[in-house]
Amino acid sequence: QRISVARALCGAPTVIFADEPTATLHRADRAQVLRTFTTAARSHGITVVLATHDAEVAALADRTVPMLDGRCVATVTLPSKPEAEGRAACSLSV
Repeated sequence: QRISVARALCGAPTVIFADEPTATLHRADRAQVLRTFTTAARSHGITVVLATHDAEVAALADRTVPMLDGRCVATVTLPSKPEAEGRAACSLSV
């Protein structure tokens, strides 16, 4: 997964679509991947659209779009928490 993240970032994209990028990772590796995404989002203006079933991962997003049977059921904009590590301009779907 970490190599895939590096490949995604090296082309200087404006948007990254990530489907369950942390699903098979241990907690520490998962945190590293999420930090990489959020740092890239902040420092390079990259939008990260990330699909996840993990509520902890989704909590890092600025906005979540819950889906049921492939359809959007809501859009939730989370309150700004600048002190929270890992938060950045990411959109996550659960």
